[in-house]
Amino acid sequence: MSETRSEPLLNARPSWRTLIDAVSANAASHPETVVAEQWDGSAFVNQVTAKGLYQHVRSVAAGLMAAGVRPGDRVGIMSRTRYEWTVLDLAIWHAGGVTVPIYETSSADQVRWILTDSKALCVVVEDAQMRATVDSVRADLPGLGAVWTIADGGLDTIAGLAAGSSADVDAALASRGPEDPATIIYTSGTTGRPKGCVLTHSNLMFETHSVLEAEPTVVNEHTTSVLFLPLAHVFARILQAVLITTRARIGYCSDTAALTNAMQVMQPSLIVAVPRVFEKLINTATQRATQAGKGALFEKALNTAIAFSRAQDTGSVGLALRLKHAVFSRLVYGKLRATLGGKLQWAVSGGAPLGERLGHAFRGMGITVLEGYGLTETTAATQVVRESKLAASDEQCPARRCGLPTMVKCNCLAATSFASIGTTQKRLVPP
Repeated sequence: MSETRSEPLLNARPSWRTLIDAVSANAASHPETVVAEQWDGSAFVNQVTAKGLYQHVRSVAAGLMAAGVRPGDRVGIMSRTRYEWTVLDLAIWHAGGVTVPIYETSSADQVRWILTDSKALCVVVEDAQMRATVDSVRADLPGLGAVWTIADGGLDTIAGLAAGSSADVDAALASRGPEDPATIIYTSGTTGRPKGCVLTHSNLMFETHSVLEAEPTVVNEHTTSVLFLPLAHVFARILQAVLITTRARIGYCSDTAALTNAMQVMQPSLIVAVPRVFEKLINTATQRATQAGKGALFEKALNTAIAFSRAQDTGSVGLALRLKHAVFSRLVYGKLRATLGGKLQWAVSGGAPLGERLGHAFRGMGITVLEGYGLTETTAATQVVRESKLAASDEQCPARRCGLPTMVKCNCLAATSFASIGTTQKRLVPP
């Protein structure tokens, strides 16, 4: 099998100082474009335009400054994925601060460690339960100031602090440059406590533009996506940055149990998930088919999709296989795509190996799953499948020859079509 290699995308570094420049530019050039909405359990509500997002970010940034946040200060966010998470993240940067994400499931001990080690000045939590977790260790955090709760109108409270203040958010933003820290993401290592990985604005911008340069068909201004992965993780964080930069439409869904309902309403063209989400989609479809007495039919359809995808790689799809695939496309695949909104073209998988069979199954049913590999320390992806040269393979990922550790088991869907995504150096929080 021939192998296609590509050089790192070294031209991807933008001229922006921070990603706030993208938010500002979008507000100026496409002020009425809807860029965000929030799932409320039955529908997407609170549509936010590019101009509205930028205004919201500036008002919260001014409030943070009025509360004492200065350039370089660390601010914690403990919340599920939701619109307010993005506003806070951008507002912290606009105020010159550094975002410290905390998983919503973190224990009191983990919260204590992260807020202590990062020297967080203040923290925003989502609800009363998370507030109680922070309050339970508050006595051990003498340097921690205000704690705001999103569910209690925390963002409005923060923004209200700016009334009558002389906070200059533009000066604060101008004081920060590409090489200044943007976020500290705590990752669990093999030993000891989680380590804080410092990522700069340059790291985030370079990765964002590398993704856009590598996959212009997959992510662009016409993209719609349901964002449900935890924003405390670098994978979702980069997706957020990419979507914001392109003015894509983001539907925030905090409840993963309602994901399929949200997708049916949003009709996304792109989703980004971990392998277990894709496995669950297939397993759920199999269970429903079995309960309806159509389990054998679905199994045949699944095997046909896999065979069809594999045959595409050889360039020889037989007539009988084409006919079977066409029949199942009407009977099965179309219905499955409809449960995902009906307009899903692309999916991106990361965080663990997807598995060759699962990748072929989705592609055979009309949904192309691209796979990547990366780390928090590399600002997410270091390698990613190129849609322009997509070819599934049973072979192990040739990224072995691109420097990945030999213990990494990729089994990538597009083993011969990787793009190297360049990143600048990361560093851990100094002791």
